[in-house]
Amino acid sequence: MIQRVQSLFMLISIFAIVATFFVPIGSMSDGVATMNMTPYGVQQPESGLKLANNSYYFSAPLTVALVLTIRALLSYKNRKSQIMSLKLSFLLFAATFVLMALYVNDVQASLQGMKFALGIGFFLPLVAITLNWLAARAIKKDEELVKSVDRIR
Repeated sequence: MIQRVQSLFMLISIFAIVATFFVPIGSMSDGVATMNMTPYGVQQPESGLKLANNSYYFSAPLTVALVLTIRALLSYKNRKSQIMSLKLSFLLFAATFVLMALYVNDVQASLQGMKFALGIGFFLPLVAITLNWLAARAIKKDEELVKSVDRIR
């Protein structure tokens, strides 16, 4: 299972998705105070003061995409099921990006006058979707190889 390249792609994708929940999405600064935007709200790293802006709504499709990627990783004997799980995860990643962008927009609107910088947490779902796409491509190649061998017999 793990020796296949698509399994490695999916495993790294799972780590990227999980890291999204713990890495800041961005930071906001007004020159005096800096605030980190995490999936759980905006907070000041020095004092731990947390603002009321929570973004659990983009965590839901990201969690479902995580479950689908784990399911695809574990169903290595059923390549068609793997491809379907990965295709569904693509849709959920798209929903995650839209909801994450709305979250960033809401926070920027509520904290006007602060300079915003994107963090690595914003781009980790993009890494995960790229890795899932590479895994789906490798699974399709495996499926074509099996079909070609069946034709020869």
